[in-house]
Amino acid sequence: MKVQIQMDGIYAMPTERLREKLWRQLLVKYGTVKNVAKQFNLSQRQLYKWKEAKNNYPLKVLNNICNDVGLELESGIQLIKTEKASDEIRNPKMRISINGDLMEFFGHLLFDGGIDARWRVHYTTHSQKLAERFQYLTREVFGDVKFYVKQSKRKTAIFTTATLGRILEGTFGCKRGSKVMNNVGVPEILKRQGRGDEDIVSLWRFVSAAYVCDGVSDRVAIISCSANPNKTPMLLEDLRTLLEKTGIRTVKIKPSSLYETKSGTHRRWALRVQDKEERKLFLSKVELPFGLNIHRRV
Repeated sequence: MKVQIQMDGIYAMPTERLREKLWRQLLVKYGTVKNVAKQFNLSQRQLYKWKEAKNNYPLKVLNNICNDVGLELESGIQLIKTEKASDEIRNPKMRISINGDLMEFFGHLLFDGGIDARWRVHYTTHSQKLAERFQYLTREVFGDVKFYVKQSKRKTAIFTTATLGRILEGTFGCKRGSKVMNNVGVPEILKRQGRGDEDIVSLWRFVSAAYVCDGVSDRVAIISCSANPNKTPMLLEDLRTLLEKTGIRTVKIKPSSLYETKSGTHRRWALRVQDKEERKLFLSKVELPFGLNIHRRV
């Protein structure tokens, strides 16, 4: 299964091959650029700039006019970016596969990353291997994304273009800003994963990433936080739902320690597998595809 990326606020540069083919077919169908402008209610001046490759196209407009003459965008886009002077994504994936790579990417993003108020995606980890893994997954899923990496003695912080944040917000409903204050959950399209063998493998990749980011190994637990001390975080509720699909039934979410922030009192919560045999099954499944086993101990 694939989903088309959202197009609002995104601009695109088509390949020369697609641009030439598009305009050849548009002019065969409509005769002149003026007629194309009338057909799509667009500026004739702007159309000439697009035709001569002087400006990037609004992705939604490019998609509409390509569809009109039976052309696909799938492999015909050099880069996409926002209208601001943001970094582009080159060779972008115009349709995103709902697969294990995407599920693992979201496991990392939701537990050790996020999207800031300006749509920039960020990810912070104490492991260089996890930093490299996050970059690999991002490129596999979305295209040639440029990363900015800040290294300190204890952690690696990664930032990417706002173009990716726009795609995540528009395509998957991801919220900008604080994950705790927004009470983020797993995107709906990921929660619809089925119970077939391939889907279960993908679900375990999500769980594995969550566990390697925020897992407590000696308690077989995954930690998340809520802004409301009396309400379990949606992220753990959704994770419990996904685990039930894999056959792990004895999952409990229990309150843990309180802590103070500028916005008030928050609480940590722990998702735990209760049954001894199910804990064994859980631990046998959460080895990440690249063989890491660096879960946090407390």
